[in-house]
Amino acid sequence: MRAANLLDFSRAAVDSSHIRAMKGGAATGPSLVDRGKSGSKHHVIVEAHGIPLAAILTGGNRNDVTQLLPLSEAVPPIGGKRGRPRRRPRHLYADRGYDHEAYRNQVRALQITPHIARRGTGHGSGLGVYRWVVEGAIAQLHWFRRLRIRWEIRDDIHHASSPSAAPSADWDTVTAYFKLLRDVAEFNEGALQIIVCDHVNLTEEPWFQEAIVENWRPADGRRKALIPNDWLD
Repeated sequence: MRAANLLDFSRAAVDSSHIRAMKGGAATGPSLVDRGKSGSKHHVIVEAHGIPLAAILTGGNRNDVTQLLPLSEAVPPIGGKRGRPRRRPRHLYADRGYDHEAYRNQVRALQITPHIARRGTGHGSGLGVYRWVVEGAIAQLHWFRRLRIRWEIRDDIHHASSPSAAPSADWDTVTAYFKLLRDVAEFNEGALQIIVCDHVNLTEEPWFQEAIVENWRPADGRRKALIPNDWLD
């Protein structure tokens, strides 16, 4: 996406949202906004357009500001252009829940300029012009019922369901999942067909490329396409 100029690292925004954890488990806690019921929080950092860069799952009673530095450090190296892969935005925006001078200094130590609204000041700071994208991103993630209500007891299983988690912490989970699909297909050879969308980014994994029998949109023209190219036009 960076190669196509779809990522803007000039600024980023962070925020969190509470979800109810129906069965408890790891990374849960008494919710401060749901009458003390068991809950979790999704902490998300997005780039300037609202594309999620990283996500962290914590208990529902965890203070937002404690995740400011972990979110900043959780962004994976993103290549796609010549030079060193980008990991750090130039500016970081957050609401009053992240207002703490010690954490501002920690963000500055990462060569990031923090823009955090001050507690005790009136609304209308103008920072919301840049911060609204993260609220929209969280709202879109919570369109999915599996992310809006947590049913999993294991926190790693729930966290792996988040689209923004795949590029970083759960890459091993993604590759293990597709290796399992490959093994199942080989075991049931001739009786089972597995279709994987071409946006799965495992192009540098030799075992994945060797497992492909047909491409639905082949670029080399040597293999049969599942969907004729003239349909795609």
